[in-house]
Amino acid sequence: MNNIISSIFFTILLIVVGITPIPSIPIAILNYKINGLTLGYLSTLIAGTIASAIYFLFANFYLRKIFRKRFIKKYKSLKKYSDLIAKMSYFEFILLLISGVVPNSMISVASGLAKMN
Repeated sequence: MNNIISSIFFTILLIVVGITPIPSIPIAILNYKINGLTLGYLSTLIAGTIASAIYFLFANFYLRKIFRKRFIKKYKSLKKYSDLIAKMSYFEFILLLISGVVPNSMISVASGLAKMN
């Protein structure tokens, strides 16, 4: 019971830290140390997924409006390439996430700006 409460606490903490520019790796390591491999992995996975969804929704709803009003040239190039990004298959998107070449937070924001499904 104690480990479940601890893993819920770390999940919430990782979500909050995950949407800020503060690195969350030390918290994830502490999470594994306290909760063990199974609960630590599950709470980190859930927190990372929720933080990525928050990035996606933020980019999808707010950044597009900001780009349209303040960065007109960038918005035109974004509009030009958004169709290409939106046509990525699910498999290609997963490969891009797994590759580690581009940080996942940047991929989430870019996919939100490109109006990916």
